[in-house]
Amino acid sequence: MKAKVFILTMMATVLATATFASKFPSMIIVNIDEKKALVTLNTGDAKDLEWTVINNEGDILYYKKTQNAESEVKKVFDFSERGDGNYKVCVCFDDNIVYRELIVNRNKMRIGDEVKTHKPVFQYFDEMLTVTCLNPSREKVSLQIYRNGEYFFQHNVGKDLAMHKTFDISGLRNGNYIFVIKDNNGRYEYNLQMGY
Repeated sequence: MKAKVFILTMMATVLATATFASKFPSMIIVNIDEKKALVTLNTGDAKDLEWTVINNEGDILYYKKTQNAESEVKKVFDFSERGDGNYKVCVCFDDNIVYRELIVNRNKMRIGDEVKTHKPVFQYFDEMLTVTCLNPSREKVSLQIYRNGEYFFQHNVGKDLAMHKTFDISGLRNGNYIFVIKDNNGRYEYNLQMGY
């Protein structure tokens, strides 16, 4: 019986991994020279894509959203003017994110492992806001709240691999709220009007 359960568990794990992996294309990065990289991504089906390059401080150095759905994209990034540092190249499509880290140091570029994840999910029901997100890098994730365009509150969500947090927001006054999840992959917003 234990062997049967183990085999079924392994089969389910393999199937889940295959399903998870099949939705994600691979991001291929090739050094052109010591400070230039060619980034290629093929999604198979045409999709709306968002490209972002951020530095170690979280500053957005490059952002582009495709005008038309594309299945294959190629882009050369030149880091010679940016100098040494850690950079992250991210591509978002549907609710998926693929990223790789580039480390530029003394005329050498090292390409990090590919990471595949999903955008956070926000759900609002009965004055409760639930946020679910994956955090493969296990870096700090924070929730920021803005009321009527002004910074209002921040909460450290954590560093766990998988996070599922529910917040009671019944005490918030009337207004337009933006809930922002910030992590190393970017910034994700959820807009909500309270009391209207």
